[in-house]
Amino acid sequence: MQQIRLKLDYLYGFGDAGQPVVPVTVESISTLLKQYLPFLPDPTRIDIQGDEVELTFDGVTESRRQEAKRLAGKAVERAKKGEYVILIEATLVRHG
Repeated sequence: MQQIRLKLDYLYGFGDAGQPVVPVTVESISTLLKQYLPFLPDPTRIDIQGDEVELTFDGVTESRRQEAKRLAGKAVERAKKGEYVILIEATLVRHG
């Protein structure tokens, strides 16, 4: 398991009174994480601890590491051939 600790003000916009603009809930944090940190794997456990949030998730598996290596190799080959449009479209499909 891996953990990340973030300050709530990293995820939330704060109003004039120093209060969060939206309620600080696990659901709202989950929505913000999907928007700002889409690379985090599912499921991610969210624990609110004062002015911080702790995220816990499974580490990268060997199969995911090998797939990333394979895709990086394909990207290099496409770039060498000048196939930038294919490279960009493939990246957007996987991460968009």
